[in-house]
Amino acid sequence: MGIQNLGKVNALFGSSTNGFSVEAINTFNSKGASVGDFIFSNNDKSFYTLSGVSSFPPLSADFIKYDFTFLINTNTFEFVSNLLNLKTEGVPSQALSLAAFDQVTIEKSSINAPVSLKNGGVQNIHLAQVPANSVKLNNSNATATLNNISVGENQAVGRMTSSVLSAIPFSAIVSNANFVGTNGITIQRGLTGIAIGMDSTRMQYTPTGILAEVDLTALQDLVTLGNFSVGLDSSFTGDVQVLGNSILNSIVGTALNVTGNGLITGDLFVGGTIVNPSDIEVKTNLKIINSPLDKLAKIRGYNYTLTENNKDDTGLIAQEVEQVIPCAVMDIPNSSKGVAYLKIIPLLVECIHELRKEINELRSNS
Repeated sequence: MGIQNLGKVNALFGSSTNGFSVEAINTFNSKGASVGDFIFSNNDKSFYTLSGVSSFPPLSADFIKYDFTFLINTNTFEFVSNLLNLKTEGVPSQALSLAAFDQVTIEKSSINAPVSLKNGGVQNIHLAQVPANSVKLNNSNATATLNNISVGENQAVGRMTSSVLSAIPFSAIVSNANFVGTNGITIQRGLTGIAIGMDSTRMQYTPTGILAEVDLTALQDLVTLGNFSVGLDSSFTGDVQVLGNSILNSIVGTALNVTGNGLITGDLFVGGTIVNPSDIEVKTNLKIINSPLDKLAKIRGYNYTLTENNKDDTGLIAQEVEQVIPCAVMDIPNSSKGVAYLKIIPLLVECIHELRKEINELRSNS
């Protein structure tokens, strides 16, 4: 019959007849066993050949184990735990047939050319589908598989302090956001409002003005070249200068507090009432204004044109007022003088009293 390959068995030796495994005995019974036949035992990865047959089934001692060496290309293959494996990147490009690629998704232009993903070769139909309005990402703090994160309206994907990636409402982002500007302005949001700090002696905000829709606190001088609108509780420890229009909205339970001076180059619109502190409890050394008519005679009313904008106006001359009521005249930042017109009212009141006295005297003498 000649030498035959008896094939592979999981184990050649065992506890069955003549020290063989049941699988080996079944192989002998189906294929026979003659001198020179060989068989492969998988459990010890070895070839055995039958050297003689003294009986059938043969004796286990009749099989001789072959010792042999595999000659492999170590650039392509490697042994791992007695198993022959293909190495990572072990197959060079020239070893791959051009017929193995469809040239539509993956291409290889020549036998020595590299394998590459063709430009535009991957269509949307090739990609796994994900739910609508969602992103696929690893939202854990370790290496993990990807998850679908659903993103709703007015949300963004990110992570808050000590949290994992998730869909975060814009309101939560804004409520936790601070702003540090390159011009020295720092805005910090808190539970009670917005605090604005400066690293210089003044804060300047120059686009279109300042609009405060929440509490606005300035710990130093405040200057705006645009309009200035405040509608809630606000506090200013330094001077406030507004070169545009100023709108101060009076709301129940709210107030604008300015500890320093206020300069408004444009018009001032006040929806409520302008009130000056005038309680007798805060005043001392009270004296009636003497010779009010003589003092008033030194002040004249004028119609004039402003040199800075050619606008016609009416008013008093600060230098004339300063001679009579010095406290009603103040120096303003542009090196000119200004008049506090409300401070002239007490002089007018006393003038009326003086005129009334003279009228009564004339009546009594007639």
